[in-house]
Amino acid sequence: MKTRTGYLIKRGNIFHACWTISGKKFMQSTHQTDRKKALTELHRIMEPYAIGNEKRMLESVKARIEGATAELTELDDAKNPPPTLLACWEAYQASPNRRDSGPVTIRAYESHFDQLVAWLNKEHPEVKTLRDMTQEVANEYATNLTKRGLSGNSFNKHISFLKTLFKVIRKEARLTANPWSEINRKRQLPNSRRELTVEELERVCKAAPGDMKKLFALGLYTGLRLGDCSTLRWAEVDLERNQIRRIPNKTARRNPKPVLVPIHPVLKNILA
Repeated sequence: MKTRTGYLIKRGNIFHACWTISGKKFMQSTHQTDRKKALTELHRIMEPYAIGNEKRMLESVKARIEGATAELTELDDAKNPPPTLLACWEAYQASPNRRDSGPVTIRAYESHFDQLVAWLNKEHPEVKTLRDMTQEVANEYATNLTKRGLSGNSFNKHISFLKTLFKVIRKEARLTANPWSEINRKRQLPNSRRELTVEELERVCKAAPGDMKKLFALGLYTGLRLGDCSTLRWAEVDLERNQIRRIPNKTARRNPKPVLVPIHPVLKNILA
């Protein structure tokens, strides 16, 4: 300890600080004749060396902890290996922490996941589990999505799901980081739209073939969305009371309250 904390020797009436580094001895006067004051000066002189020694000690301890952690991880993986990429989708579906999404959204999420797995199999076959995903690989995949020409909205939805996937099954996949959290969202450029004129609507409806004409009529005279018009059931149509009673698909999961839509005379003739 004397090599780093130093020690005092007295020459004449003056105390001198002494220390040894790499076999070489050093000495410096404290200019003090009182031992207590000399010790205070010794501590001041040796402080930089003590800090350096402490830093090396902490670095050594850190390296030993990291090594031990790696060994424990390997042992744990041998007993209970992390799930494969394909098994991660099943883990997400079974997780009670995932979003309560409808079937259409689930299919979109599955498509996002399948695209990631296909890309990894081709570009990074060494990635066998989600834990193998690095920040660099995630950035490369995000760049690939941009090169494919995805819109800002599609890109954001894709990355947002992957970020959520890693968060939801973090424990099952034994993840320590979420590489998607560092990827910035893209600015969304809204598409400009305008309403069709009456003449344009007439031309579209007249040119519609077969049942498409009925589908257009439902949308035109009820204001229902395409998904509701195409899945409307006869049980929801009351021609005697001239009304349609429908729970919109968009709000069915959050607020299953039906809306009442009056049936226009033209639409009633088409339905009849």
